[in-house]
Amino acid sequence: MLKSIIKSIGLLSVASIFLLLLFYSREINIKSQPIINSSFILLNEDAKNTSHDNVIKPKSIKLIFGGDVMLAREIGKIILEKNDPLYFFKNIASTTRDVDFAIINLENPVSKLGTKVGSIYSFRAEPLTLLGLEFAGIDLVSLANNHIWDYGRDAVLDTFNNLASSGINYVGAGRTYDEAHSGFVKEIKGVKFGFLSHTDLIPMSVTKINSSPAISYLNEKILIEDIKRIKEKSDIVIILIHWGDEYSTSHNKNQEKLAHIAIDAGANLVIGHHPHVTQGIEEYKNGLIAYSLGNLVFDQNFDEYTSKSFLLEVEFEGLSLSGFNKIPIYFEKDFLPVLGER
Repeated sequence: MLKSIIKSIGLLSVASIFLLLLFYSREINIKSQPIINSSFILLNEDAKNTSHDNVIKPKSIKLIFGGDVMLAREIGKIILEKNDPLYFFKNIASTTRDVDFAIINLENPVSKLGTKVGSIYSFRAEPLTLLGLEFAGIDLVSLANNHIWDYGRDAVLDTFNNLASSGINYVGAGRTYDEAHSGFVKEIKGVKFGFLSHTDLIPMSVTKINSSPAISYLNEKILIEDIKRIKEKSDIVIILIHWGDEYSTSHNKNQEKLAHIAIDAGANLVIGHHPHVTQGIEEYKNGLIAYSLGNLVFDQNFDEYTSKSFLLEVEFEGLSLSGFNKIPIYFEKDFLPVLGER
């Protein structure tokens, strides 16, 4: 009987010690956790002395980026044959619409005006093709690329007007040099996102201070100056760059150098296009670099690399970049983009 009592007392003591240790360890753990981090928003000044339940988590903001969209040549012919400007976006629109803001690179002027001044690979799309971008929920297009000037000044100016009529914003080009370099700022859920677009694949004659219209040129000095200016009116800075070597699946040293310069100057994201194939994604310091997204709508699928690409979905929580998601795409024989992997 005595042994049973002692055994019971012993078990109680062990249980008591265990509970005490659990209680104190929980207290220590709670005290060691920060009440709030830099991306949280306090309800009020008294919230500093409250539990986690009284802290508001920042709203999630999702952006999606697509690569090169070219609505002329074979793409334009198919649109006219099918009498369906929505055709090339029917499989991806539900994804591009399901975010707070959607961005692509528009690889052609959209106009009936102008005279071809580019190479044999010159593009100009019919204004009705913008119905596809509207359908897909595209909010912003980058115009700083090597094809925007294919049909000269009149086509560029008309593109500005046609985009405005469609409710689509643009960046990387403008009626003046200052407008081309001023960027575009959009406030989303209380956070101001500043967008810039640059390219070094355009004749210098259309990038000068007195150019009208003007295209935003890419070099180190201009990049740093533009980032500095747009940071004064933005919380988050996103750089869209048309660069690199066509059909190369690896970025080159100059791309890496410029991307790092952009992040060091204060950019949060660098999004690249032009190679027509995908290149890698790099996390650099507190920023993210996608060197090339490949094509989104283009009449190229002649090998395994041009036959696939991805959309890049990026999520912010308040001012903090919280994650990203590569959404794979493959292309059918008629260049139709399809979500997924073949």
